[in-house]
Amino acid sequence: MDFAAVLANQFVQFLLVFARVTGALTSAPVFGSKVIPVYVRVGLAILLSLMLIPFSSWNADRQPTSLMMLGWWVLVELTYGLASGYVAALFFQAVQMAGQLIDMQVGFGMINVFDPQYGQQVPLVGNFKFLMALVVFLALQGHHVIITGLAENFRTVPLGVQLHLDNAAAMMVDAVANMFVLSLRIALPVMGTVLMTDVALGILARIMPQMNVFVVGITGKLVVGMFMLYLILPFYVSFLEVGFEGIFRDFSRMFEILAKETR
Repeated sequence: MDFAAVLANQFVQFLLVFARVTGALTSAPVFGSKVIPVYVRVGLAILLSLMLIPFSSWNADRQPTSLMMLGWWVLVELTYGLASGYVAALFFQAVQMAGQLIDMQVGFGMINVFDPQYGQQVPLVGNFKFLMALVVFLALQGHHVIITGLAENFRTVPLGVQLHLDNAAAMMVDAVANMFVLSLRIALPVMGTVLMTDVALGILARIMPQMNVFVVGITGKLVVGMFMLYLILPFYVSFLEVGFEGIFRDFSRMFEILAKETR
């Protein structure tokens, strides 16, 4: 094999690795943030691709016969990366959704703040919970675990495989369903407390009809909700640690399912 053939083979391998890494970094938490400049993300993707080439499984005898086939392989690898990164980011979406549920209950439903992570308006408590989850995620070296998972799973799922996403699609549906369940679990203590406050205000309105319960209820639910949110913060951090373990497990599980489908 001459030098030109070796160079072409290495280029195809690098291009496929780069496509998968780019997809994962685009949708994964922290790496996909809009705060990070595009040039920095592209440079990080190129650097990680160069480092992960030795970990990738690649048949040197298999070469694309046309530019269209090469484009299809790149699209497949990009899809694999996007799917895995999206599964890892679903937990943060659950945290933000839980904050939105709390905002609606305590009276912050009309208050939004600008989130630079996504470049859009987000609920107040949801943004607070999201930023706390992000800090805990970085403290637990979650970004290192994602990179390590990419390196390990490059050996599991070879480059240039066919796209079979039947089982992966079922897993994505389960992951999205679990996202809603997690958001309810996170918001349940505050929502339950506010609900009991509403019941108490309803009883008070029956006992004292002359009292303006609506005005009292706005301030009361806000105070009770914020106090309950303060009380559950230590438990929330512990819950985040358990949830991040689920992120790492789902991140690896996605590649395991893809590996089964490629055999």
